[in-house]
Amino acid sequence: MFSRSHYILAAVLFCITALFGFRFLQTANHEFLIYVGIVLAVSVFIAATFRRVRYPFVCLIGLAVWAVLHLAGGGIRIGNDILYGLILFPLSADYPVLRYDQVVHAWGFGVCTLIMYHLLANLLPQNDLRRFSMGLLVITSGMGFGAFNENVEFVLTVLLPQTGVGGYVNTSLDLCANFAGAVIAYLLVYFNFIRMESPENSFSEISLPEQAVGFYSQKPKQYNCAQAVAKTFKRDDLAESLKSCGGGNAPDGLCGALYAAILLAGEEQTESVKEQFLKVIGHLHCKAIRKEGKTSCADCVRRAAEIAEQSGFCLR
Repeated sequence: MFSRSHYILAAVLFCITALFGFRFLQTANHEFLIYVGIVLAVSVFIAATFRRVRYPFVCLIGLAVWAVLHLAGGGIRIGNDILYGLILFPLSADYPVLRYDQVVHAWGFGVCTLIMYHLLANLLPQNDLRRFSMGLLVITSGMGFGAFNENVEFVLTVLLPQTGVGGYVNTSLDLCANFAGAVIAYLLVYFNFIRMESPENSFSEISLPEQAVGFYSQKPKQYNCAQAVAKTFKRDDLAESLKSCGGGNAPDGLCGALYAAILLAGEEQTESVKEQFLKVIGHLHCKAIRKEGKTSCADCVRRAAEIAEQSGFCLR
């Protein structure tokens, strides 16, 4: 499920977090010790949900950088103040802009916006995501994480009154930074300056079923469920012929991923493939699977690829 790159990124983040955690212990910085715990908790959550969500690697890098920037903001001192208080570029005589803190906010909640784009892209056609209403939804979803963060900071001020979290002006500037980061992140994806990872380039160490899910979840959307299974086994010719087999349009209304697995396994194994699929998914037909609502299309793709692999189909 995870590639070597994932493990390297996790190891680097863990080492940096541990170093900052040790420093915060030495200086009795209880506020940022809590943030160390939050970084570790979020890391565990991402690992636990990775199989289903398939976070793009660019988002994972963004989250890791955000964590390091945040910990550095509280753990590195510049003169008599921590890095979070540093004015990077004095853009206003009345307000503390542009501050390191605001850059971190823009970066972090820009990454959250990318993740929300990824989540919605698994549910909606690519063209829908390019509509103004969907863009607004993606941006405001990313900003929602920022609003939740302000709630967390408020709780910290209640529990630890000596924290350096500011008042109304600071909160308002943070929200403005969150908005800027969310808009920039969405525009970068919209105009293809940021592209989600390509399964062809990054799945060499990932199992075949997970590669299939990766093909299916690839952004921008390129393959339906049937094509994703075929592409996993390097059957580009078959994938081309399965263009119209997504969304319940496979013969007899079968799940497209299942239909692809049947073609890969061979006609003589049709009943065996259906039996194995039915045992886990509960239905053979796309409409029935969707109506029940318990199993995602990605899970169907994963199961179909598992069956094709177990059937003895070899990569050619």
